[in-house]
Amino acid sequence: MRYFVFSVLVAVVVVLSCWAASDSAAQEEFRALWVTRFEWPDRNPEVSKGKILSILDECQKANFNAVMFQCRGQADTLYPSPIEPWSPVFGSADPGWDPLEFAIQEAHKRGLELHAYINPVPAWSADTPPPSTNPPHMYAQHGPGSEGCWVILDQQGKCNKNEYFWFSPGVPAVHEHARKVAVDLCKRYDLDGIHLDRIRYPSAEDYNPTAVARFNVSGNPMGLDRLNWQLAEMNRMVANLSSAVWAIKPEMKMTAAVWGIYDKTKIPGYGGFSTGLQQYCQDSLAWARLGLVDALCPMIYWDLPDPKPNYDECLKQFLEGRGNRHVYGGFHAKFEPAEIMAQIEATRKLGGQGTVAFSTTSVSKAPRWEYFRTQIYPAKVKTPEMTWKTKPTEGSIVGYVKRSTDEPVVDAYVTIEGQDGGVLSCADGYFSFLWLKPGKYTVTARIGGRQAKVADLEVKAGEFAVANLTI
Repeated sequence: MRYFVFSVLVAVVVVLSCWAASDSAAQEEFRALWVTRFEWPDRNPEVSKGKILSILDECQKANFNAVMFQCRGQADTLYPSPIEPWSPVFGSADPGWDPLEFAIQEAHKRGLELHAYINPVPAWSADTPPPSTNPPHMYAQHGPGSEGCWVILDQQGKCNKNEYFWFSPGVPAVHEHARKVAVDLCKRYDLDGIHLDRIRYPSAEDYNPTAVARFNVSGNPMGLDRLNWQLAEMNRMVANLSSAVWAIKPEMKMTAAVWGIYDKTKIPGYGGFSTGLQQYCQDSLAWARLGLVDALCPMIYWDLPDPKPNYDECLKQFLEGRGNRHVYGGFHAKFEPAEIMAQIEATRKLGGQGTVAFSTTSVSKAPRWEYFRTQIYPAKVKTPEMTWKTKPTEGSIVGYVKRSTDEPVVDAYVTIEGQDGGVLSCADGYFSFLWLKPGKYTVTARIGGRQAKVADLEVKAGEFAVANLTI
């Protein structure tokens, strides 16, 4: 009996030593919690505020250092917006206070970063149309049957529901609208970052008429096949959204929650699983490698042991292809504490810069908060430095292509002399080129046999040069 007790004590000491060593080794680490729009709102403002304060208090005590706070779900908001209506969780009406501003102020009081967590592509989840609101809901304006429909359709022209009805990333106006939402957030709030979720197609099938026409003619100058064209459209949407935010606040952190398996064809034994690259047209590693986002948060909601998929195998693929950007492993807090700790330790050993827990509800179950505070994160640490932001060596170009009447030009092909390939102008004429070496560049826009050019445009490290072209 004494031997048994001694053995148990030794095991406990060893485990606690490993936890302490693991935590002390992390001098900088992203430790975030996903706080969804289903976990804090209430029609009673005081109840909502109480829930927000409780979550933030627990995060502070448990030594988290960031929260991903959802404030936009399906083209509606949980903050006052001049662009989109209030969410149905508040009765599609002004609740009389600003939840996002409240959450930001309270998070900062507690030393926590707050990232505005938004869904850029979902259009609407209910089977009934959105209510009449001011401003009107985008799905009500641009849903099935509307002129210039924005919504993904099947081959029969029907709008099929896959959790949501989805806007098509193949429609330039969808890019423009999502970018304006992000810019509005950036300008009006003291945010630490913007966090993109559901930034993908619901499947590889999209027969929206505008998207099909662009794929066949005006929006496919490189002659890509459908999958690669949709990947390119998604990449362009992310690039333009991030660039527009960074042009205003270069310090803003842009992160994305992405599918937990990047490319199943490159991991043995994963052939039967879903995959971000082929199934959802989400080339998330390109976003990291090309600097279109600052960090990826792959949602790897599986455990470490077999059967597959396995947390570490999925995370390794992201870490191997991310370039010099960060990867924060997204784990599900439904697992037992020992499995959670093992996943966090695996993230550290593989070279990840942190983790994000899904989500408030799961962390709040059982004694999870206490476990995080005493065993997983017993000491506070800073979020990791992003050297490309703090010590930039490259610059970027943004601009618009317009006609002499000031009318925007969509799908002008914009190139930079000496650079391979080009980009297409958006519905409002916007375009961007990110992370260029300092120097002078010539930017050219072409469409329908016409062209416009800006020569000797100087790009400086850490700055955004502006190239406005009239064609």
